[in-house]
Amino acid sequence: MNNIRGYTLVEALIAASLLIIAIAAAVTLTLTMTAQEEANQEFSRAINYHEQAARLFQLGLSPTTIAQILPEEPVVDSLTFNVSDTTITGVGVVEAGTCTVVVQSPKQQLDGMNSTDDRTLELTVVRPSIR
Repeated sequence: MNNIRGYTLVEALIAASLLIIAIAAAVTLTLTMTAQEEANQEFSRAINYHEQAARLFQLGLSPTTIAQILPEEPVVDSLTFNVSDTTITGVGVVEAGTCTVVVQSPKQQLDGMNSTDDRTLELTVVRPSIR
């Protein structure tokens, strides 16, 4: 009796195919996770940029000076301020500034194309009226 045990060529090819599919799935997952992490880092930098602009306004700087002081951030499309005087009961007249930052979508950053998926961050900051 011929009692040879082992794997056939078909079994080996099926196992190799399954292994290749698993490796391809792992590579795809890794690339997706890396792209998402980079997008999160860029959005975090944009939020920090927005908060720093609002803080500088709160400290008394003009919007023009703020735009000159802050370093250029590639992910930020625009930084604008809408300043108005507001009266608060018991406090008096204060300047209220709405700081708006438009952040590029990750798709726009990758493709270099205009996108309607841009995010707009808005923050209202008040400071004593010094003028």
